[in-house]
Amino acid sequence: MTRKPYFSGGQAFLEFALLAPILLYLLIAASDLMRVYYMAIALNNAAQAGAQYGAQNPRTAADVQGMQQAAKNDASDISGMTATASLYCESPVVAHHSHATRRTTARTSGPTWR
Repeated sequence: MTRKPYFSGGQAFLEFALLAPILLYLLIAASDLMRVYYMAIALNNAAQAGAQYGAQNPRTAADVQGMQQAAKNDASDISGMTATASLYCESPVVAHHSHATRRTTARTSGPTWR
């Protein structure tokens, strides 16, 4: 009884050819997710920079343009980013102190990179 020779030389190539598109899709999806995550962190940091600029003293608290510029400077690598600073004050009756809250938000029109 003679056995037929078993050739598995093309099996590994076929498995790779079938899995390569799936692996490439996963790689592209992961890189896109990392790009979106980076943009979210950069925008949060820009909003924080604008709010920190406005919280320095009463003069900078009224400088809306300065808050917007601080946010834009912090996110200089994101093109199409617009910063909107808004100011509102609350006066709760807590031990006869009033506090002001400043809010700076940063938004982008789309994920375009330089």
